[in-house]
Amino acid sequence: MQGKKKKKKEGKIENPLGQSVQSPSRQSVGVSQEFSNDEESIGTHESQERYHTEKFFNRDQAKIKRESQEREHTEKVFNRNQEKSKRRLLRQPSIRGGFNPRLIREPSVLLAQCGRWGKSVWQVLPQPEEGSPTLSEEETQRSEPETQRSEPETQRSEPETQRSEPDISLSEITSFVKEISDSGNSDITTDVLVQFIKDYPENVDILAFAIGKIWDFCKGSDSEDYKKSVIHTSAPDDILQAMKTHFKNPIIQEQSCGALWSLCSTTPAYRKIVIRAGASPRIINAFIEHIHNVDVVSAGLGCLRTISPDTEARESIRVLSGVEHVCEAMKVHSDVTWIQRDGCAFLSNCAVDVERQQVALALDVEIEAITNALFTHQNDPSIIAGGCFVIKNLTHEESNIRRLRQVDGIMELLEKTSLYCELPCAKEDAEAILETFGALESDDYHLENQVIKSISEIEKDYRTTADNKTIQVIALIEDYSWSRKVFAAILNCLTNLSQMYPDQKESISSDLIIQHVVTHMKKYEDFTPIQINGCKLLEEMVKDNDSCWSTIFDMDGCEAVVKAITKHDAQKVGRVVLRALSKAFLSEKEFEFFIREKIDPCFQLNQKMTAS
Repeated sequence: MQGKKKKKKEGKIENPLGQSVQSPSRQSVGVSQEFSNDEESIGTHESQERYHTEKFFNRDQAKIKRESQEREHTEKVFNRNQEKSKRRLLRQPSIRGGFNPRLIREPSVLLAQCGRWGKSVWQVLPQPEEGSPTLSEEETQRSEPETQRSEPETQRSEPETQRSEPDISLSEITSFVKEISDSGNSDITTDVLVQFIKDYPENVDILAFAIGKIWDFCKGSDSEDYKKSVIHTSAPDDILQAMKTHFKNPIIQEQSCGALWSLCSTTPAYRKIVIRAGASPRIINAFIEHIHNVDVVSAGLGCLRTISPDTEARESIRVLSGVEHVCEAMKVHSDVTWIQRDGCAFLSNCAVDVERQQVALALDVEIEAITNALFTHQNDPSIIAGGCFVIKNLTHEESNIRRLRQVDGIMELLEKTSLYCELPCAKEDAEAILETFGALESDDYHLENQVIKSISEIEKDYRTTADNKTIQVIALIEDYSWSRKVFAAILNCLTNLSQMYPDQKESISSDLIIQHVVTHMKKYEDFTPIQINGCKLLEEMVKDNDSCWSTIFDMDGCEAVVKAITKHDAQKVGRVVLRALSKAFLSEKEFEFFIREKIDPCFQLNQKMTAS
């Protein structure tokens, strides 16, 4: 440190007692030393003591101030040098703020006070080695320290959107990352990859490479070191931002979902960081945008399966209808085994709240997705085990048991699994499910008979008004929609009430009742009482009631009626309903075209009905 020494300012200073004293100058000190040998000229003993106290206090204060200035100057020089190094080597405009492999060699580790960048500050090659590429004059000028540049900062930093092509090729980045990763330092490798993601947010190739390498490193043999390095950077936020920016790019979505999956696969603390960074919305949006891409769905479903045990993640998934989107993906990729397996595990995690010891009411799409996975992959033990496990968890809710028991073929499949499956866990789960089904079936048999008897009594009770009868019967639909026998009895009772009390036809023909009728006819296509009674009730609705035609047609009631005609003995009533619905079209040709296009197997039957 060179420079002129500053002159000490003369004036008042504060002593420890808070009194203001005069700071002695060099001249005054010398005079006092001469007088110190002559006691008579000094005065009293008290003045001597006060003088020496002020003298030593001033000397101590000057020493403390000098040491403080030296320490501040040392820290200032050190910080300035570090900023110079970072600007010169890590933020060169020639490579858009990225790393230039032609300017660096081995990393140097600095003091811990430097933070994360202290682990990745690069050394400049003093002289290029033989055979190595040399820098052009223009690049050399660009690599000079920031203090030697005269142009304003606003002119040097161009917006990212104005730079269309990177100044470093993907092959250079690939070789550079390989060289750094071969050294075995996970912190430096992570910093390099994260910096590339930050510096090239619009370059899809570089983003896919950097995020893909993070995925590879975090699922490798030394993955724990890399996970620790990555999770303590801004990588989760940067990856999610890349997913948001390039939401239509399937490669970015796949690599990002895979990287997030590998980060939160083992450590709950890392999983919480990924969840709070906003992983759930971005992954579900990837499902919506790329539902037919098996790679995106596989990586995204793996990540959702991993974070779904967390309460915070389950709430976010529920709000965004994540369960419905996963079920749709399982339906689209019904032949992909790992999607079916992970999908069943995800649905189980979302249904069960371990902390509250509660099981959610399963949606129809959930039950359909789980049972379809079991029926489609009966010879895959992993899917059978996953499907039986989620069904076993769902059976802790009584309503789920009743709805699962109504699925055609589920009892036979479970019995087959309990006898022949090679996985012991699947056999045990199947046996437990069958035992639960059997115990509740006995109770439900008596309950169904009692409810059917009550419906018959309501219909015949002369003391109850027509309004109350209709209200009581309609109220049973929600409570006993799980029972095919009870619902068939409800349809029959509503048909009779509509014939007995014409003034109640408007209440019985409401949109809610039509929705229940059509939904159950589709759901129980093989149950004859529901098909026949449903057609009869629709026939009563369409008689002298033009308002319900469009409602039945919009809810695909026409298709449900045609299927009932083909599978069951409902030709007579079905023909009446179809003819009534045909009036909703402008002409018979349009209705005929609809039947031919939408319900082709039944077209010939409809032609015969029209001719008759």
